[in-house]
Amino acid sequence: MKKKISNERKYVLISNRTKGDKDKLLFWGLLTCDDEKRSFSGYTHNFTECERYTLDEIKEFNMLKQFIEPFDKEKWIIFGGGIFYCTESNLIEIMGTPKTVFIY
Repeated sequence: MKKKISNERKYVLISNRTKGDKDKLLFWGLLTCDDEKRSFSGYTHNFTECERYTLDEIKEFNMLKQFIEPFDKEKWIIFGGGIFYCTESNLIEIMGTPKTVFIY
């Protein structure tokens, strides 16, 4: 069943806190419907299942001093424990189209 997600919720949060995942993007949260409380915990490598946020929700959450900043590939590579936000279209621009590989 497809979840109802408004167009304003176009941002994802990306973490580089886990050194074992330096070759993969690590997204925050599990996708919720518009009428549910946003998920600011848990991680996934699956872009289609990660939470989507509005910029206002990210700014409000950042009041807890999580030091969230716009996604920067060079800073992400450094592994400074940062949290970044980005839209799907910007992420594709920076990283390329997501690909799934099946091995049989």
